[in-house]
Amino acid sequence: VQVAAAGDYYVAATGADTNAGTLAAPWKTLNHAAKQVKPGDTVYVRGGILKSGGAFGTDADTVYWNTTGTATAPITLTAYPGEQPIIHGAVYIDSTHLRISKLIFEGPLNADPSLTTARREVQVYFRTGSYIKFEDNEVRNNDYHAGIFARNVNHLEIRRCYIHNNGRFGFDADPQTGSKTYN
Repeated sequence: VQVAAAGDYYVAATGADTNAGTLAAPWKTLNHAAKQVKPGDTVYVRGGILKSGGAFGTDADTVYWNTTGTATAPITLTAYPGEQPIIHGAVYIDSTHLRISKLIFEGPLNADPSLTTARREVQVYFRTGSYIKFEDNEVRNNDYHAGIFARNVNHLEIRRCYIHNNGRFGFDADPQTGSKTYN
């Protein structure tokens, strides 16, 4: 069995998912990148606002990262050196041996966060997986529930992150459940 060499790939708001994923011809979405990369690969996200590709404010506005690395060849998702990418939309992670660093995850997730009936859950949701490092990231301005939520994940490290201004502002209680809201 011949194993392909690890590679560097690029994603940019100005890219196209039909591109090769190179620095000169980057992909447009993280959803596409997740389907292309293999253990040991690095995905560099270029500066600017990167969207999921789905309609804003709907469940389609979600990045699904379910590509897995190995203990000796983790997958890395990071900012391109000297640039600051901002990821819009929810991000759901079902992965093992993944490193995510130097990215901004930004809400709101709803078109009108002041509506009491508008609700989506989490900005960054670690749903399943293990051996994930989430370092030097910022998670901000999610308009409902949580900036980060983890369930069914083992060996998740969250270090040196700035997590702020997440939660429903101006509501004392959730309009659907009646429970107290928090930031």
